[in-house]
Amino acid sequence: MRRIRLAGRRGISGPDAVSRRFIEYIDLVHVEGASAGDVIDAGDLVVAQLRIEMLGAGAGEPVEFLWTYTVRVEDGRIAHFRAWYDPDKAFEAAGLWG
Repeated sequence: MRRIRLAGRRGISGPDAVSRRFIEYIDLVHVEGASAGDVIDAGDLVVAQLRIEMLGAGAGEPVEFLWTYTVRVEDGRIAHFRAWYDPDKAFEAAGLWG
């Protein structure tokens, strides 16, 4: 089983661990909504973006944040999954920039 890396964390393994981590994020940042962004096939990796609306520190109006992920699928399974705070770094990692 391969390890999956989410931003701010060391690698985690397995679908249950990944699911639990996403549920933790929902509670941690008070997710109000989410919508799909761009998905770009970069050959070896796919770059996928997800817009998340979460409550701000003052619990006022929701703040929108764009998460960017790099993903690689091998033999029908996720072999690489990484969240990036900086979309430019994700595009660079996928060989799209730089």
